[in-house]
Amino acid sequence: MNPHLPEPGEREAPAWEESRDPHKQNQLVWGTRWKPGCNSSHIGYYVLSIDFLHPEIGLAPEAQTAFFSYSRDDSEFALRLAEDLKAAGANVWLDQLDIAPGQRWARAVQDALTDCQRLLVILSPSSVSSTNVEDEVAFALEEHKTVIPVFYRDCKVPFQLRPFQYVDFRIDYDRGLKTLLKTLGVEQQAAAAGGATVSAVPKDTAAHVSGAGERKRAAGQQQKEQEEKQAAEQARLEEQERERLATEEKERQQKLEQERQAAAEQARLQEERRPAAEDAQREEPEHQRKAAEEQARPFLSKKMIIGLAVGVIVPLLLWILWPRGSDKQASQPQTAAPQPPTADVNKPLAKNCPEGVYCDPDTSLMWTIQDNGEDISWRDAGQYCKSLTLAGLSGWELPTIDELGKLYHPKNSRFYIRKPLRLTGYWVWSSTNEGLGSAWVLNLDRGERAVFLIGHEVRPRAFCVRRSGK
Repeated sequence: MNPHLPEPGEREAPAWEESRDPHKQNQLVWGTRWKPGCNSSHIGYYVLSIDFLHPEIGLAPEAQTAFFSYSRDDSEFALRLAEDLKAAGANVWLDQLDIAPGQRWARAVQDALTDCQRLLVILSPSSVSSTNVEDEVAFALEEHKTVIPVFYRDCKVPFQLRPFQYVDFRIDYDRGLKTLLKTLGVEQQAAAAGGATVSAVPKDTAAHVSGAGERKRAAGQQQKEQEEKQAAEQARLEEQERERLATEEKERQQKLEQERQAAAEQARLQEERRPAAEDAQREEPEHQRKAAEEQARPFLSKKMIIGLAVGVIVPLLLWILWPRGSDKQASQPQTAAPQPPTADVNKPLAKNCPEGVYCDPDTSLMWTIQDNGEDISWRDAGQYCKSLTLAGLSGWELPTIDELGKLYHPKNSRFYIRKPLRLTGYWVWSSTNEGLGSAWVLNLDRGERAVFLIGHEVRPRAFCVRRSGK
């Protein structure tokens, strides 16, 4: 309840209490200016009496149209009130009811606001914050129109409307409707027309209007509930759609993250493999040059021919030309022919090794004369040696990195490996592991050891060894 506005029927201002005429007490008319402490002699604030409507005079004011000013949020209440007022005979104008099809909306509202002498302003939280309602009230006040506040919902009343008495619909709609009909002069019009009844609406008609209003409210309530159900269902569907989209987006982000991690891992592996690949690329031209020189080298060079001539032909000529006498030979004492040096039993001679096998006299190991001839993975290299049968011998294995290192011979011009061993590549696998996913390899071009990933893209050769006793 707004403390600035008196309730209908309450005696809060002494303006009419000074009158001793019982017919002039409590005669404050809704829509007139009211100020506590002022009497009828004060200029600008006055009390209007409806004594001039007394049946003895027989005069009735001209019916004046009341313009509805409201917020769109209060459309349902405004439409119901306008229909009830029209059904009771009040002359009111509402845009939803009185703008004909084809009329320009803004022009029709402007004309109605100009022509109507009364303004019914619906008070609610939405309307007091509406600029359109504020402009319509300001225009009505400037044009000295009668402004009748209609309290629909609790709100803070604007200061320019506080001097006006209001009609309260917040608690009792029927009582508010009856009061507003009286304020609009519907009862006075019926009395001036010759009727002696207090109300212009018969009881049966009022009951009919009230019943129609109740049915309309029930239909409106049902429609509102249906709309709320539809809105709830729509909100549920939208929530499901948002959840589905969120799930898809989450899966997409997870897939992108997995791809990013895989790309980062691939880049890391490539970065690790790059030095070995670059070394192989730098070494390949040098190996090709050495191989070309080896192939272009003649079987017997000039130095070899000279050495052969000096070492074979010259001694042969000397032997032929040297004089030999039988007496001299007889006089010479007989000496035993020199014996070949005895072989070390711990160092088997190469001539005792099977064909296609090299026996290392220093380590007593048997080696294959040549490697497998092509790139091979570490696992396949181990399997290759295990399945190898050479010179009727099995039990071949990958050598350790230390056993491989003993084959390095930097004086040899081809891959720096001791003769008669032959290789087709620089890198050779060993059986020595370095962790779970890598193994040691030997570069027989430089005699360097390195650790390769088992899945390295630069794949070395397989060179097999057979240890004694197998």
